[in-house]
Amino acid sequence: MEKVLFSYKGVKPLLVKLAILTAIQGVMIITQAYYLADAISSLFAGGLFHTVQKKLGIFLLALIIRKMVTVWKKKLSFHYSARTSAQFRGELLKKLF
Repeated sequence: MEKVLFSYKGVKPLLVKLAILTAIQGVMIITQAYYLADAISSLFAGGLFHTVQKKLGIFLLALIIRKMVTVWKKKLSFHYSARTSAQFRGELLKKLF
């Protein structure tokens, strides 16, 4: 990462939020992998579908949470970049005119 990035106003709190959301996203990926693998192995072992519904439900919930976190991260980044680019555009126009 560029060192200049840290000089932008409000970037440090944004990076902290993104790091926390990325950690949550990582936990959701691991949860998805565990419960999907467990459900599939139970089905291959001869288990009935209704016995693995809870595992598949947890997998689906982790998938939904992960996708929501992804959308949230993109939204945070977009709002920050839009605000920062508008600020830089204004500063540039002041210098030019």
